Amino acid sequence: MPSEDEWQALLDDVDPPGPLQAEVFIKKLPGFSKSVLLTCHDGEEYAVKGQQRRAGRYHRTLIADQVIGRLGAAMGAPVGETVLVDVPQELIVAEPDLQHLEPGLAHACRWIPNCSEKATKFRESKENRERFARLAILYGLAGGHDQQVIYENQTPNLAHSVDHGHFLPPGAGQWTEESLRNRTDFEADPKILTSLSFSDSELQDAAALLEQITSEEIAEAVATVPTEWGITDAERVAVADYFHRAKQGLLEEYGTEAPKEAEEADNE
Repeated sequence: MPSEDEWQALLDDVDPPGPLQAEVFIKKLPGFSKSVLLTCHDGEEYAVKGQQRRAGRYHRTLIADQVIGRLGAAMGAPVGETVLVDVPQELIVAEPDLQHLEPGLAHACRWIPNCSEKATKFRESKENRERFARLAILYGLAGGHDQQVIYENQTPNLAHSVDHGHFLPPGAGQWTEESLRNRTDFEADPKILTSLSFSDSELQDAAALLEQITSEEIAEAVATVPTEWGITDAERVAVADYFHRAKQGLLEEYGTEAPKEAEEADNE
């Protein structure tokens, strides 16, 4: 288990990727977060959650969304591609529906077209059982509050998890260093387990994907969060340490063997 100083060193070593540049406003998206759909300089569309005026603790949801999206992708969970988008002042001034945003770096997820919500009848399909097993582990890792899943409209109606801003204990953007350290019991998401009744092997296969997430990848996901979102160095360390402990706890609960990092520590 890395110490606080070791986490800080890992975080300091990260060279965060540059953001995409927002160019064209497309439309407002429904929901409390007041997300918008923008086209960026790469020609792709992104659902963008920007920094909001009078945001209060809103930026803590951006932090959770950015880190969880990146770690979900690292373990192969069905989450949207997570990036940073730079929203320029000129675009905000030109668009009446962007007046709630501050210019600067925003959280964004690559748009997944032709999807619908609440199509839960597709959960039981072979393709989606595997996806939901991975989501059960991801939600257990991240504290799956206010879960939002969308389904592709075409067969096999694949599920995608989106909008993870209210994750991290205790939820609703209220996480603190203390609340992260206080969570010590880690288990797969009970809502998904109750609805789908996975076998032991299904959960073991999903949990094994956590071994793909290295300490360096955790540090990279956390270090990518812009300082302008109000995260402190101590909070970065607490978030990184939380995800490492959660990973180890879930592997101990559902893995077929002891986590490699734990085995190496025992042999030292």
